[in-house]
Amino acid sequence: MTFTYAFFIPAGTWDQPHSHMTDAHLVVARGELRLGYGDRFDRDSATSYPVGSFLYVPGHAVHFDGAEEDTVLLGTAVGPWSTDYVD
Repeated sequence: MTFTYAFFIPAGTWDQPHSHMTDAHLVVARGELRLGYGDRFDRDSATSYPVGSFLYVPGHAVHFDGAEEDTVLLGTAVGPWSTDYVD
């Protein structure tokens, strides 16, 4: 089942390396998303995606994300959905 969600990331919040079981399509609706790939958290390697950016995060791709300013994401995926952390 396809679903859409909104996700708020407070300023200064980072999520450790994880993956989701299906692909995600995201739009940065507010703020700026920082996103990096790999199983080691490295804030400096994360790419910045400003408001208006469209992103595709493949299912099972290990990634980490965060924001230095309040950020809102709008996402679409196909369920079921899970978030699986590396550690």
